Amino acid sequence: MEKAMEMANQGYFVVAGWVNPSGQSGHVVVVVPGPGDKSVKWGGIVPNTMDTGPRRRNPKQLLSESFGSEKKSDVVFYYYK
Repeated sequence: MEKAMEMANQGYFVVAGWVNPSGQSGHVVVVVPGPGDKSVKWGGIVPNTMDTGPRRRNPKQLLSESFGSEKKSDVVFYYYK
């Protein structure tokens, strides 16, 4: 997560994604620049994201609000060079 924040702060386009193991729709968010914020759910500092999922049309919210606690270890980050 630190690397994702670092890359977003350097101007890279960074996304975080989760693949649903059931084969149904997963979820993707954009990591936005900034220092991140403390997440009680995930314990520690997490990136802020732009999430456009159902009931989540927010310009900024914690990554841990975009993905439930049970998905923490399965969220992957990608950045575009």
